[in-house]
Amino acid sequence: MEGVDTVNSTNTTVSSSLLLQQLLFYNYYLSPTWFVAVVFIIVYKYGEGLSVNDPDQIRTAVLFLWLLAEPVRLWTGYSGNLRENVPILLVFWLLTFFVSIPVSFYFSVAQMDIQPYDKGINIVVLVMLVLELGTGVHAALKILRSQSKKYYLEEYVSGVEKIHTN
Repeated sequence: MEGVDTVNSTNTTVSSSLLLQQLLFYNYYLSPTWFVAVVFIIVYKYGEGLSVNDPDQIRTAVLFLWLLAEPVRLWTGYSGNLRENVPILLVFWLLTFFVSIPVSFYFSVAQMDIQPYDKGINIVVLVMLVLELGTGVHAALKILRSQSKKYYLEEYVSGVEKIHTN
């Protein structure tokens, strides 16, 4: 069993992505700021006394969808990256791709009566989301490679131990 002693079967290198974690950290503060800014802009444009008469009714539904999905998206990003849990990280990726990016794209380009300050804040958020999407894919692939190597190393060590015990 000389070969088994030299193999380090508890290789615990960290595979999570520092860049993704930094982007999520900044987005943790950017998202509430963006939400407050969007609500303020809507009230500023369409406020009439104590009521808001928003002619773009889709905007309210889209904003509500974002409000439900964003905390889950940020949590799955943090949790999946730090725990090196690929399924949770893929939920983050799916929420980013199918909810956050379309919402941000809608607010950047497709909403009615777009002002320059609308475009400015929404394009910053859109760029941040695209960066998170790319680094999320890279992080998931890196974690998958690391976990595969650990699995095959464990299988190799257990196979060598079986050979030497027989």
